[in-house]
Amino acid sequence: MSRGANVENELGKLGVTRRKTATIMDLAESIDNGTLNLDGVGDPEEVRAKLMEIKGVGPWTATYIVMRTMSWTDAFLETDYGIKKALAPLSSKCIAEVAKAWAPWRSYASLSLWNSL
Repeated sequence: MSRGANVENELGKLGVTRRKTATIMDLAESIDNGTLNLDGVGDPEEVRAKLMEIKGVGPWTATYIVMRTMSWTDAFLETDYGIKKALAPLSSKCIAEVAKAWAPWRSYASLSLWNSL
């Protein structure tokens, strides 16, 4: 049995789908082979774009990963459920516009909004 099958079996026991397991494996491979670097060095926007090249990684996930792994202070997740709930009844578009004033510290605003719930 291959290493990937073992991972799929183990993650499957936790309820992780095959597609999500493949995404996790692709992410790990990108880090392992050096095509993706999450050590905090580099341009967060470029790393975010590289993350979104991985099938199964969308804008929210890529932004959150970069925010956490690279200590990106200006990441903002205007489509996040918690942020939308904290700033209801504003739309995602309106939230993004309001959040411009918080740059370059929008990650801290995100954390504060989540903590307000």
